[in-house]
Amino acid sequence: MSVLAPLDSKKLVEALLSDLRQLSTEAKKKHNHVKESHLDILPVGCKDLDLQFRTYRSLCSGQKRQEAAESGVVRVRNISTASGESNLLTNLRAASNELLHPLILACATRQTKLVQIALQSIQRLVQHRVLEASCANVVVSELWGLVEVECEELRVLQTVPPLVSADLLVTGNSLAKCIVMCFRMHFAKDPVVINAASAAVRQLVGCVFERVIQEDGVFNNAELTVVASSGGRPSPRSAPPTLRPCAADAYMLFKDLCLLINAKPSIWLLGIHEMTRTLGLELIESILKSYPDCLIMTIQHPEFCDLLKSEVCPLVIKLFSPSLKSAHVSSQHPSSRSSSSQNAPTDRPYFPIAMRLVRIILCLISLYHQLLPTECEIFLSSLMKFVDVDRRGWQRALSLEALHRVIVRPDIVRWLCENFDARSNSTKVLEHLTSSIFSVVQQSFTPTKLTSDVDLELDISQPRNSSGFYFSNVWHPYVEQLSSKKSLLLDSLERHEAGTIPDGYVVSRITSVLADFIQAIYAAVDALCLQDDGSDRNNNHVAEAIFTSCQPNLLAALSMLTDETVTDQLLCGLSTLMSVGCKLKMPSASLNCLYVLCCACLPSVNYLYLYAAFDVPKNTGENFFLFIL
Repeated sequence: MSVLAPLDSKKLVEALLSDLRQLSTEAKKKHNHVKESHLDILPVGCKDLDLQFRTYRSLCSGQKRQEAAESGVVRVRNISTASGESNLLTNLRAASNELLHPLILACATRQTKLVQIALQSIQRLVQHRVLEASCANVVVSELWGLVEVECEELRVLQTVPPLVSADLLVTGNSLAKCIVMCFRMHFAKDPVVINAASAAVRQLVGCVFERVIQEDGVFNNAELTVVASSGGRPSPRSAPPTLRPCAADAYMLFKDLCLLINAKPSIWLLGIHEMTRTLGLELIESILKSYPDCLIMTIQHPEFCDLLKSEVCPLVIKLFSPSLKSAHVSSQHPSSRSSSSQNAPTDRPYFPIAMRLVRIILCLISLYHQLLPTECEIFLSSLMKFVDVDRRGWQRALSLEALHRVIVRPDIVRWLCENFDARSNSTKVLEHLTSSIFSVVQQSFTPTKLTSDVDLELDISQPRNSSGFYFSNVWHPYVEQLSSKKSLLLDSLERHEAGTIPDGYVVSRITSVLADFIQAIYAAVDALCLQDDGSDRNNNHVAEAIFTSCQPNLLAALSMLTDETVTDQLLCGLSTLMSVGCKLKMPSASLNCLYVLCCACLPSVNYLYLYAAFDVPKNTGENFFLFIL
């Protein structure tokens, strides 16, 4: 019983006639109240179509009149005969409430066969845009009744998305009921229904925001109809009055998702008893990633910008704080203070939640940093806290994957410097970021008790034909082909556990981070030096701030990592860092880079001590003690 594709109107008529005949045949068996009903019993003068149908259902069970299904067959045939190709669909649409009567009655029986036929026919009406908007609420109410008794849930899930996607048949509270139905079926007993409901929820959420884009396009060239505020505070249980209908629906949906994730009762999505936090976070990420134009347009939708600041960011900060345990995120943001003041839970971070939160953080930093500078500083600080030495393996790896996607973009590197590092009395975000990178490198090669016990066997156990990092008797194999777009943990939406992190993954990831970060710094500095907009002095100040904030820690990290077997990528980064220093005419920094490059050409102190019987130098110089460890 697949839904008919929208070909031509004649095939639609044939399909409707077939459905109504099947309905009549099935109704004759056990359900006379479906076949023996007539439109005459409708209350005269009733303007509420939903009330008409409810009254019709209650009265028809005991009536003996013409069969509703067969009456529908006659009605469709008469319309088809009297209409041409050009106006057939229009005439069918005008009679849609009559065609809907036997279908609604069939659904009311809650009998599988009748419901299947009726829903199939309703899908045809919706797909060919024959259903009038006045009938859509009736259909939604009947679908709600089917969900309440768990009848033909898959068929309902096949009907709801087309109904919502078709023009603006369903809006406001009816739209909310459609979304709630899919959310409730996400907790069904049948795994097939659960998966279908999850897909339907995602489709409906996307459809709601697609409507906003279409609505903005319609009113793009016209004057915006903005309702002036009455002076009092708007009701928290309704959308701001300045929003048009589609934008108001999207606003309430977005707000309710945040409330439900935060374990608070919804305002618009009435009837949702529970929602998995993982699904809610995925929906928030999908909205942020797919519809930034709707959320960033401060002229048309300033309300969405306020929603990001008042609901989304505090929610992410609150949920991410338990993952940081007792770590304090230093910031002046009120949400950060309130979340850090609470007692941190002792439970271990839950990977599916933490991973989805990091994905949302990454999305906010990548797409909304211009709108949320203070919040992005909090998020970056949180990610840097996540790579502390006491973090478990997957937490550090996950955070590095996210930071990799941030630092690879020259525009974000420049923005961070302009808003933080280049300003006096401001947090040095880039400096702290590079310091975290160097700390990871340093901690990765700090010998532990376990490594000291096997120092004598390390040279034997080290793979001879594999690339890797060997420093201070610590060996890490090299994981190849890592990039900012290829992540082991950040894209693991199907996993319930992080799993085993490959040996050497963190060091290999930080190597790729270093190389890409340096290239992003070069691109940002180069763009600032070439930019001719009358602000050369300010551009040079920002370019120098980028370099001075990043160069020392990056150079220290490179000096450690070049003492290994994978050097091409790192030496390229080292030469690029030296080129930036030359471009900015900073001889001291350039000479430091050259010094490290020269050190990489010579046998390391560790190698001389272990294999050439040389004593370790007691004085390595005051200026470069960081580079020989």
